[in-house]
Amino acid sequence: MGENYRMKNRIIAALVAALALFTASGAGAIQQANVPPKFALTWGAFAATPYIRSIPQPSQIGITNCSASLTDGFPPLTFVPAAAGGCAPFGQDFNGILRQITQWDQWTSAGGPTFYDATFATGAANGYPKGAILQSTIVPGDFWLSTADNNTSNPDTGGANWVPLPSTYQTGSIAWTWTTVPSGWVNLNASTTIGNASSGATVANSTTQLLYVLLWNNCSNTQCPVTGGRGANAAADYAANKQISVFSMAGSMQMGNDQGTGVLNSVPVIFGGGPNFNLSLIGEVFHTNTVGELPAHTHNINITSSIESAAHTHTGSGTTGNDSPDHFHSVEGFGGGGANVAGGGSFNNSSVNTSGANTRHQHAYSFTTSTESANHTHVVNGATDGGNGLFNTPANNTPRAMIGIWIIKL
Repeated sequence: MGENYRMKNRIIAALVAALALFTASGAGAIQQANVPPKFALTWGAFAATPYIRSIPQPSQIGITNCSASLTDGFPPLTFVPAAAGGCAPFGQDFNGILRQITQWDQWTSAGGPTFYDATFATGAANGYPKGAILQSTIVPGDFWLSTADNNTSNPDTGGANWVPLPSTYQTGSIAWTWTTVPSGWVNLNASTTIGNASSGATVANSTTQLLYVLLWNNCSNTQCPVTGGRGANAAADYAANKQISVFSMAGSMQMGNDQGTGVLNSVPVIFGGGPNFNLSLIGEVFHTNTVGELPAHTHNINITSSIESAAHTHTGSGTTGNDSPDHFHSVEGFGGGGANVAGGGSFNNSSVNTSGANTRHQHAYSFTTSTESANHTHVVNGATDGGNGLFNTPANNTPRAMIGIWIIKL
């Protein structure tokens, strides 16, 4: 009985001393200036085996009487005097439970991450509470937030009721950088492939698993081809060491989905389903203007023709040659009296042909043309392009932009 009570008194004295130290240090005020001391060593770090042991979870009642367990703590017999059949608690159990407590305290003090633990989640803890934050075991620096109480699923394997921590980048997020690709991201260009450590991809390690699954499930094999073709599912292809290509954004800018507004209906579609489908590639860097795309406009053309002539006349006179073959003269009478013709005879108010036998003779003549100029037109052929050479020539549509690298989150 005396031994049992002496042990209890020592425990109480130790707790009182610890409380006094805690109060004296001012640690009762939770302030930045009052950071409590950390455990540089865990309790009993160098204790020999006979003096320390791990505390089992199952009850030890009936197995090792008076031994502590996570189920019972120190069992009821340790609170019974030895004379009444009780027994003192084991010093090894004190060292064991204090070591376990200080091990976790040391881990959190050092900023150690908290990962999903299936044994913990499915054990007496009955899962993680709503609001719990766990770090991903796949991508360092990624965190999961529990959206439900008693959450036993594994977020790294797509378990329910977990979402990426809203304040962090999610897998598949796209960013722009003008320096090197940071850790946890990969370059979005046509030469980038991802896969597991044995895949031979340009980025080949276990951190690619989440992005691999995302691309496999949400992109067609045309957009993100898998080497050797796609198998049953993303997990199977990943385990089979297959590479998957990321979609390329090299030389492209981001644009919001049209969402049925129609504002992008006339934009050319280069790749994909069009402006209402994500990952479609639309627009063009160079465009050749067509006649239908020219705005309404006028052209002022002034032309002076070198062959246009004002009204004018032509005059002339002369004498015909006297060497003439036999010919006839047709003479018309003008009325009022007769006229003599060769060979005799006369005519009056009639037409007569002279004899074909004729001597050589000449005719004197003179003339003046009319001053009237005939109506006429001038035809002008030609085309204009505004003087800039843009008509039927590809024009650059690229806006002013700063060049960098598009990257995607693993």
